[in-house]
Amino acid sequence: MARESIEERLSRIEVQRKTLNSRLGEQGYKRP
Repeated sequence: MARESIEERLSRIEVQRKTLNSRLGEQGYKRP
């Protein structure tokens, strides 16, 4: 149970990072 919740959180964070990176890339900002 706990592992599943952690995995779900990590997956959500990864998605948020990808979306933020894509938006920043479109605006012209680049951050590693």
